[in-house]
Amino acid sequence: MKSTDPHGSHAHPDPDMPESQDAPQSGTGPTSIDPVCGMTVTLKPDTRTEAFGSKDFHFCSSKCQTKFQADPWFYASGR
Repeated sequence: MKSTDPHGSHAHPDPDMPESQDAPQSGTGPTSIDPVCGMTVTLKPDTRTEAFGSKDFHFCSSKCQTKFQADPWFYASGR
């Protein structure tokens, strides 16, 4: 019988590697995920925000906010 390695197609991050530069650093405040591009956004008073349904969505740029405004259901639904 052939043994299958469940991790053969990918590798897990090395726990000894330093955190990515893109990862939020502790102490920078609350964050959210931009629903358009998936980027982590640090929430500040000037963060771009749109309300849809009963939830607020936060954006990394005006470009992502404009895409969301064009089809909020698509991005809010996670599709």
